[in-house]
Amino acid sequence: MRYEMKMPDVATNDSPVRINRWLASPGQAVRRGQPLVEVETDKAAVEIESVRDGVLLEVVVEAGQTAGTGELIAVIETAEG
Repeated sequence: MRYEMKMPDVATNDSPVRINRWLASPGQAVRRGQPLVEVETDKAAVEIESVRDGVLLEVVVEAGQTAGTGELIAVIETAEG
């Protein structure tokens, strides 16, 4: 099953969040709770964890780009049905 990972609400305002770096690469297995991406808000750098076990299929928002809350940032293939 494909799980669409969206940008959580991590900013203190409605400004977009900058993706600093991905901590996993497409094709890599990821575990729930594993830090997956480092983002920068207007206040601090924050690591966002994977919310599913699976394989990172696609990075939609690349490092250096920005994403708003609720925007699709990655796709994870999971065994959950």
